[in-house]
Parts: sequence; C-alpha cells; structure tokens
Amino acid sequence: MTLTENQLRQAFGQFATGVTVMSVADEQGRAHGVTANSFTSVSLQPPLILWCLRIEASIHPLFMDHERFAVNFLARHNRALSDRQAMKENQHLPEGAFDAGPSGVPVLKEAMTSLLCRTVRRDAGGDHTIFLAEVEQILDGPGTDPLLFFGGRYHALADRPDGS
Repeated sequence: MTLTENQLRQAFGQFATGVTVMSVADEQGRAHGVTANSFTSVSLQPPLILWCLRIEASIHPLFMDHERFAVNFLARHNRALSDRQAMKENQHLPEGAFDAGPSGVPVLKEAMTSLLCRTVRRDAGGDHTIFLAEVEQILDGPGTDPLLFFGGRYHALADRPDGS
C-alpha cells in the first residue's frame, strides 16, 4: 500500500501540538522566522530539543549556516504571526515583533517562552532536516494561553491546568 502525502498529513494532523516560530539572524543581523509545530523535547540532561524543517523551505539555508537560533512558543493571540511566518515567500520577522537576544538571536517579544539554542547535530530525514539542539538559556514571556494546532486548524485550551 502506498501512502499519499494527503493521507499522511491528515493522520499526522490528529496529533495536537503547540505552535512555535523558530527565529534566526542572517549575516546582516536581520531577523527571520518560520512557523513550526515539529518541535519536541528530547532530554533534560543535557537539555536537548529537536525540530524539523523542510529542505525546500526558503529559510532552510539560514538554519544550515547558523548554529544559534531561538524556539519561540506562541500564545493564542499570536495566530496572525504564526500565519505570516508560515508563508513561504515572507519569512522576515516584522519590525517591532522581536528583540535581539544574547548572541544576536532574534527573540519574539510576545512569545510565552523562548529557548535560546545551539545546533549540535543535523540529520537528513526524508524531505526534511532534523535539527538537534542544546538549550542554552530560557527567557520567560508574558505567560498566557498557548496557540495549539489540531486537524489543520488552530485551537485554544478548553480546560486550564488550574481547573478553571
């Protein structure tokens, strides 16, 4: 049986995820970002994460050429930014949406939390590159409801951790 991309997309879409924007600076210090929900924690000791990026993505070379980047966990109110950074033709981060963090990595101002990371390994994964990175610093944001993705659409938490 041959699986189609559409079948896989529908099946994978049944796994609810948070939404992130991976951000990186180019050689001129300009901020770029791409929406990704292919993020996962890997290890606490050492502190490792992984994420995946389509090889054909226009932003792919930046993440191949630069080892430092940020993982920005998006809040519910960041939906428009998520949509914008998911567009293939425009992955510059909008002025005013970020600050230059340590080592010049752009960090989204309204992210729930940002992880400053250093890539330790890149592996081929079909039509994607798998990035394994060490978390070097955590920057807490305003703490609010997360932006979630499920079934090809955005969602919000129905039940809050505090039971409300």
